[in-house]
Amino acid sequence: MKEPNIQKNTLYSVIKSAAAILFPLISFPYASRVLLAEGVGRINFGNSIISYCSLIATLGITSYAIRECARVRNNREELSKVASQLFTINMVTTAIAYAFLAIALIFADA
Repeated sequence: MKEPNIQKNTLYSVIKSAAAILFPLISFPYASRVLLAEGVGRINFGNSIISYCSLIATLGITSYAIRECARVRNNREELSKVASQLFTINMVTTAIAYAFLAIALIFADA
């Protein structure tokens, strides 16, 4: 099996971090000039609503999943059952979050 190249992964990580800093520095002034204050405000409002929907969708499932999977890690059958249940919970909470988002979009001042 091939060993991971740490130097290559480090370089990729640095490029990703630099891009995450540089792209907003380049794109935000242009976007704010084109959209004006009202447009930027609408986008930020939309981002906040989407953030709330993400919180509803995740609902602490990650922490719960880690705990439950660690509890049954030696029993393959039980681990598969827990993973299926977690997937179902995640799908239901995501559907609820999408419903909340749809309602917010319907009632938002367009």
